[in-house]
Amino acid sequence: MGKNLNRAEVIFASCCPRPNGKTCLRSTAGSRLASCDSDVRGHSSRGKTARRSLGVHFCVSKAGTVSPSVISYPLHSLFWMSFDAPPSGPYAQNHLNVRLYQPQLICILQEMKFQVAPELLNSYKADMRTQSDDDDDGVIRTTVPLCAETFPKVLSAIDTFIFDADGVLWLGEGVIPGSPRLIDFLIRHRKQVIVLTNNATKSRALYAKKLSKLGYNNKLNKETLVNPAAVVADTLHRANLKGKKVYMIGSQGMRDEMDELNIEYFGHGPEPQDHSDGSAFMYDIELKEKPSDVGAVVVGYEKHFNYHKLMKASNYLRNPDCLFVATNEDETCPGPNPEVIIPDAGPLVAAVRCASGRDPLTVGKPNSPAFDYICRKWRIDPKRTMMVGDRTNTDVKFGRDHGLKTLLVLSGCHQIDDILENQMNDRDDMIPDYYAPCLGALLPSRAQHV
Repeated sequence: MGKNLNRAEVIFASCCPRPNGKTCLRSTAGSRLASCDSDVRGHSSRGKTARRSLGVHFCVSKAGTVSPSVISYPLHSLFWMSFDAPPSGPYAQNHLNVRLYQPQLICILQEMKFQVAPELLNSYKADMRTQSDDDDDGVIRTTVPLCAETFPKVLSAIDTFIFDADGVLWLGEGVIPGSPRLIDFLIRHRKQVIVLTNNATKSRALYAKKLSKLGYNNKLNKETLVNPAAVVADTLHRANLKGKKVYMIGSQGMRDEMDELNIEYFGHGPEPQDHSDGSAFMYDIELKEKPSDVGAVVVGYEKHFNYHKLMKASNYLRNPDCLFVATNEDETCPGPNPEVIIPDAGPLVAAVRCASGRDPLTVGKPNSPAFDYICRKWRIDPKRTMMVGDRTNTDVKFGRDHGLKTLLVLSGCHQIDDILENQMNDRDDMIPDYYAPCLGALLPSRAQHV
């Protein structure tokens, strides 16, 4: 592996060493489907022989060198895509899923500037035409890749775009390149744009300032933003707590949204110093408010979460009339360092659920309270609305559960392998209609545009 080719032949299924030491990608039948005048390098994480190894990846560089920015794809995703004959061995069971993977190969080849064989490209276009007819009728669900050439067809059928934020519009504190340009494009084309994040650590006003700082269109403001903090505050306001207080595990964003609706809360921030006697268990805890005076327990992300907060929340929830409301149940949140796991609100909510024996009303994606909030605030037609996000279990499921079209972008948490896993495990509600590397990939490059 690792040899260079002046002209690479990209075929289905396997990566095969040649007698002369060079490497080519080919199917068992050997039919050529695409070609590219590029430098091709491959590597295997399972030893020197790459044939049918799950660790094989390949990438292509037009400049003849491979850099960290070059796209790398798991080759095993293509193993069972041969038109010539069903695959054998451990991949045979996946042969029926060929309709999912064929469009993905097309997108991969086009991104790498390969000249795709006409018969393969025509098949892909036909698949796009029939995509909308396949939903909910027993046919295997197809995920279609989107790029600058195919996005206009989709655009004409969508009036409202709902975007997740982390991993879609920004990552950490930095903007994702190309995303502001797509938002500008949609606004120019008079599309309704809504930002729906599962992050309740900041208020909508602060998120609006962040969008402005990152260079987004000023039409994205507090009034076009939805986050769980705003939905929680709205939920409690509509519940009419009759003067009762809210025990809150949450960040500043939650407090800001509560203040706006004059909802009284307590419990946030670090716990006072621990004065326990050092024994293994805490057999009692001092509650600041009487349980009968607490109308709701709200749980969201808070870095000060600890055993004391868990015990207080669980004891307030012993009152069956006390509401249990959660912001979201994301397991983790994306960050600038992919090697670091960042627990989100989900683990905190799970702890309170387990200790109290109560199930929360969770307002964030993929649950209905966020969708109901949007429907009360905006007029949308679900069939002409697209949910765009970076997670299959929140963003895509939210869209599927509420009748929206769905687009997964690969700039955040979930990747192509997650789509494949969902498809192979019959998790249809987590399989997107479309996917793209990032929002910027949906528009021609500035050079092409000029």
